[in-house]
Amino acid sequence: SGIGGLTVASLLCQSRPGHRVLVLEQSEQLGGGTQTLADDSDKYEFGVGVHYVGEMQPDSMARHMLNALTPKEQPVEWNRMDDIFDSVFFMNANNN
Repeated sequence: SGIGGLTVASLLCQSRPGHRVLVLEQSEQLGGGTQTLADDSDKYEFGVGVHYVGEMQPDSMARHMLNALTPKEQPVEWNRMDDIFDSVFFMNANNN
């Protein structure tokens, strides 16, 4: 039950008042690729899921879709990211 399964469960709950939805999970934790993994010592953690989401302007399709998944009384608050948030540099064989 990764993000897709949890999304469908949320939409089903909202669209069918009075019905119940059962989400089954093989792992110890819900979320699939959205969970945090740790090494055997629990000294190091790695979040394998989404770290940031772009294109969330008020009228964007993604914003409308994600807003539909959250309760209206507890909406998600979105923060604007800097225009240049990540930079990736590729080096050739000569390290240039």
